[in-house]
Amino acid sequence: MLFDIAILVLLVSIINKRGDEIKDLNRYKEELDDYRTWYDKEAMYRVGGILRRIGKDNFSSINLSELHLGNAPDYIIEKVLTDDQVKIGSLDNATICNLSLINESLDGLIAKKSSFSNLTIVRSSMNSISLSGSLFKECTYYEVESKNGDFEETRMSLISYNDSIFINSNFGKSIITSSDINDSTFKRSTFINSKIVSTKFYNSKINDNAFDNAILISSQFINCSLEKTSFQNSSIFSVSFAGSNISECDFSGTELKNVNF
Repeated sequence: MLFDIAILVLLVSIINKRGDEIKDLNRYKEELDDYRTWYDKEAMYRVGGILRRIGKDNFSSINLSELHLGNAPDYIIEKVLTDDQVKIGSLDNATICNLSLINESLDGLIAKKSSFSNLTIVRSSMNSISLSGSLFKECTYYEVESKNGDFEETRMSLISYNDSIFINSNFGKSIITSSDINDSTFKRSTFINSKIVSTKFYNSKINDNAFDNAILISSQFINCSLEKTSFQNSSIFSVSFAGSNISECDFSGTELKNVNF
């Protein structure tokens, strides 16, 4: 008899606990709804805190669309970037690392002032993205297409672009160091006021772009097409353009030192 009562008490306790968990989860969902489309820093921290309280085991039922996820756990960020059903809100100020994204649509991604490291992105689209002020380190891109992308004031080091296309993209005021750009296309894009150091462009089409007021040091443009690209008022030191087509390029006002054409 006492044993039966103990079992009954245990079952009631389990049921009550599960009921409380369901109530908490529903409350968290309502709180997340309150922060949807709210993209300032306060929303970022509040959303991150709610998601941590929900935990990894329960987040699969959560609608992550249109939330500021800059402070979300890594498994949430991976879910957002790989699930086409999620309408990405904001990843501003996020830390995104150690991911492989293949055949993904990252169109419309907002991740300003974020940190990206050790990413591999393959056969994916990155149209109309906003990544200004972000840091990129040891990231690799294969067959990526980006139109109207905002990369202004980004810092990129040890980056590899391969067979990728960037059209109408803004790399103004960016700093690119120790990187490799191979068999890629940049068209009608701007690198105005950027700094490019120890970077190699190989067999790439870099036509009708603007490198005005840029600083290029110890870099290479090997077997590239640079037609109609402007380098006005730039400083170009120890740079090789060997085998590249520079017809109709504009070097007016440019400071050239130890440059190989």
